[in-house]
Amino acid sequence: ALGRIDQRQFKLFLATSRHDIAFGELKEREFTKFCEAFLIRMQQEQIPIAKIYSCPYHPKGKGRFRKESVFRKPGPGIFKMAQQEFDLNLQRSWMIGQTTADVLSAQRAELDVLAARLVSAGLAEWAGQPESITNPSLIVRGQSKLLEDVKAASELERVRLLFDDIEHKNDLIQMLELAKTGDGVRIFIGSESKLYSLSGSSVIAAPYADQTQRIVGVIGVIGPTRINYARIVPMVDYTARVISRLISQQK
Repeated sequence: ALGRIDQRQFKLFLATSRHDIAFGELKEREFTKFCEAFLIRMQQEQIPIAKIYSCPYHPKGKGRFRKESVFRKPGPGIFKMAQQEFDLNLQRSWMIGQTTADVLSAQRAELDVLAARLVSAGLAEWAGQPESITNPSLIVRGQSKLLEDVKAASELERVRLLFDDIEHKNDLIQMLELAKTGDGVRIFIGSESKLYSLSGSSVIAAPYADQTQRIVGVIGVIGPTRINYARIVPMVDYTARVISRLISQQK
């Protein structure tokens, strides 16, 4: 599929958050050698990858890798770096990923582009640091001018939708992270879950691990607060254990 992409219109990049480097499971120089070999192999297959971007940091990592970084997904740092280095138009770019963090990274990068345009036009200003890991606030001003500029108004609406979507995804990620730190099944009911409290829902989640007992994911069920916990909790727990066993067998 990558070989069919018109290289004259698109540049290919890879972006990855290397938790294994942060936790000492992989040496940084080993990953660098792998990337060099991979790029050569892709070139031989006539699939030129412009660059591989990676972030070796994690807030719970080891040594110098123990820190939060805007370059770690879901931060937009990697996308903004590629934009600056290759003069990319992020609004005409595509991001292919498989996790919520991947989607958030792309949305935050797009949000930065749109917000910067509104700020430059004098229609808005940041409250807080736009580069921070948490979501800053964008204060809209000059409403009379905004009403005269249909394009600016549509961009502002897109910014609003991005803010809402990112906030919901952040809440979901935080909830799943809490589930990962628990031992066994975690239950989030009503006000314990900002994401679902308005709809009167609850979340039942359990982590699953690989053969080294490292948590690699979370599986869960979203339902009404009056869900049959006696039936659902054992099902979630059993499913998480089965997934852990299957992952261990594959490796």
